[in-house]
Amino acid sequence: MAELKAEGAEQAEQTALWLTSEQVAERVAEGKVNGRQDLQTKSLGRIVRDNVCTLFNALNFILAILILVTSGGKSWNNVLFMGIVFFNLFVGIFQEIKAKKTIEKLSLISAPKVKVLRDAEERIIPVEQLVLDDVMILEAGRQICADSIVVGGSIEVNESMITGESDPILKKEGEELKSGSFVVSGRCSARVFHVGADNYANKIASGARYIKKTNSETLRAMRAIIRLMSIVVVPLGVGLLLKQILVAGNPMDEAIRKMAGGVVSMIPQGLIALSTTVFAVGVVRLSRHNTLSQDLYSIETLARVDMLCLDKTGTITEGTMVVSGVSPEAATEEEMRGVLSYVVACVPDNNPTYNAVADYVGENEIVPEGDAFPFSSDRKWSGANKGDVGYVMGALEFIAPDKAAAFAEKCEAFSSEGKRVITVARTAKIEQGVPLSGQEILGFVLIEDKIRAEAPDTLRFFAEQGVDIRVISGDNPVTVSAIAAKAGLAGADKYTDAASWGEDPDYDTLTKEYKVFGRVTPEQKLGLIKTFKKQKHTVAMTGDGVNDVLALKEADCSVAMASGSDVAKSVASLVLLDSNFASMPRVVAEGRRSINNLQRSASLYLVKTIYSALLAVIFLFIGSYPFEPSDLTLVGVTTIGIPSFLLALEPNKERAEGSFLYNALRKALPGALTIVVGIVAIQIIKMTMGLSAEEARMLCVLMVAVANFMVLFRVCLPMDVKHAVYFFLMLALYMVGWLVTPWTFHMMKINELTTRMLWILLALTGAGAVIFVLFIFLEKKIAKRGKPKFLKTLNLE
Repeated sequence: MAELKAEGAEQAEQTALWLTSEQVAERVAEGKVNGRQDLQTKSLGRIVRDNVCTLFNALNFILAILILVTSGGKSWNNVLFMGIVFFNLFVGIFQEIKAKKTIEKLSLISAPKVKVLRDAEERIIPVEQLVLDDVMILEAGRQICADSIVVGGSIEVNESMITGESDPILKKEGEELKSGSFVVSGRCSARVFHVGADNYANKIASGARYIKKTNSETLRAMRAIIRLMSIVVVPLGVGLLLKQILVAGNPMDEAIRKMAGGVVSMIPQGLIALSTTVFAVGVVRLSRHNTLSQDLYSIETLARVDMLCLDKTGTITEGTMVVSGVSPEAATEEEMRGVLSYVVACVPDNNPTYNAVADYVGENEIVPEGDAFPFSSDRKWSGANKGDVGYVMGALEFIAPDKAAAFAEKCEAFSSEGKRVITVARTAKIEQGVPLSGQEILGFVLIEDKIRAEAPDTLRFFAEQGVDIRVISGDNPVTVSAIAAKAGLAGADKYTDAASWGEDPDYDTLTKEYKVFGRVTPEQKLGLIKTFKKQKHTVAMTGDGVNDVLALKEADCSVAMASGSDVAKSVASLVLLDSNFASMPRVVAEGRRSINNLQRSASLYLVKTIYSALLAVIFLFIGSYPFEPSDLTLVGVTTIGIPSFLLALEPNKERAEGSFLYNALRKALPGALTIVVGIVAIQIIKMTMGLSAEEARMLCVLMVAVANFMVLFRVCLPMDVKHAVYFFLMLALYMVGWLVTPWTFHMMKINELTTRMLWILLALTGAGAVIFVLFIFLEKKIAKRGKPKFLKTLNLE
């Protein structure tokens, strides 16, 4: 028994130092491993399933099977629309998989790692492989990725990502370290006592572990189209089929082809795939500029935001300190620089204040002439002896408490400007453990957060775009206000201290009165974001700390810096891998390109959907539906399919405004109504001039082609060289298809067109052009009045 106890004690002693590979394997088997806490991308199976298993695809497959079965395979040209279906499937799946791989690759590159002691060796492993009782080696600049306890050495930590306060805190042996904080200086070994969801940072972030509904107007518009067409397509299809069989007396195979001609045309083939492709391409494009988009539609949302909430640390500032000036007292500025150079050369510190002073004085070859005293959180100063004299820098109230009152007003003035005041003093020779004596204040070093060089330009960009900017920070509101003002934020003087809000703040009033919010807790940040959203704003939030996570998750679009905490990056929609705030205008530009081009291309698809639905209703009561699926295949490819992809991927920096669905429908109406008027006119001409059914059908096909090319011409405006090439290339492709394989598309040969048909087509083209322009004029007048009330009532989006 004694031997067992001794062995157990020895193992416990060894575990406090490091784990063996066997002990690590045991903990992994027991589930005591950190694991991944972030949301994952879609699986390959889900991507394929989401693209294949749709209502539109089901209808297309059913119609294709019915046509082939009832015609004995002879009407193969009437199922050519399936080529478009398969092409859209391939493009949609390919681009989404490409985006998935890009996201995963960038996520892997930015994945955090940790140094641990295993088998008496230091190893660097991914944070997710950390296990309970692992011993981490923590050094300056490292993030503490799991709750742990110091077992050797000491460090100073910055808990600003948890609390918002940036003052360093000394942690000695036996003291706890919270995940999400950073090591400022020192080196220690720390044993992990929490992993995974038990970690402090993950408990704070637990409120963000839910699947947030994507706030994408484009996605809502696509779903609205699907809902509407699912209500319209099936009843109209059944009605057309019954009309062809019971009233027109057509055989089953012909009735099915006519019905399919109407239903296939009503389905906006490729529009869903196009939207996926456009945003997937956007994800890949942004990846080339060190921006990771973890949600296909997040770039659209950022392009639509009208409220941008910024965290100070890591967003407006770099998270480092810089000397902005000195204020001499009993010494000249040059003498102060000499004293600072000497202290920096003697003291082996590594904290933000020391680094800022070191950068200020530059490199030197000074030889120490006495003992050095590194910074300590207990004494709040660092210094060095030079012969019988000592030089120190640090907090005034700790260096010379009896002189603090005399300089209080001056120091407070500096603090109100967002500066941290470091006192420089000459003292009698410094003795370890003995209070300072003979202090003479030489002057003050003024240190402040280093504002990102790109921050003013980025803030100006968003302000010019009409975006309301707010700064929300856990730091002192006076400091935050001063920094925001230097970065160029309008209204930065309107600040408030969240510590004075009480238990039940009036967020609505606060958000209307203030631009800068200081000492804000994570829960208060969440309350502010929710209030902005209740006020009908589209809200973007930037942050990098654990204390930002709840607000980041709640925001419509969240942006995290790669230099920030792991949990912040895991819930953010966008991660700036180079931590460069200037990347945000590029994301906005990509979002605008996606929205505007997709909106333009969507109108091409919706022209066909609208005129097909209207004609289906009309031909339920008069005549016979004029089209079979093959009739519109060629015009669909040349005026919708190919151009929509070409136009959707080109640059477009116009501001995205208005409702996506309303804008697309409005721009589609002139072309759709022109086609309806033309088809009805042809039916009247058929009855009055005695046209044959084949002549009337061919005129209808050509009328659709003429009107669709009018629509394509409008979409290509402004007509530059590239757009002109697109337009005439598609026109040439249409003519080639008609000339070379007219039977494939169920068209008469060009030389079979009669003189009468040509004159009728010419008259219809001229009249159609006039009608098209008239409808465009009416559409623009309607647009000035805003969205019609009946559309608001329907609330399709």
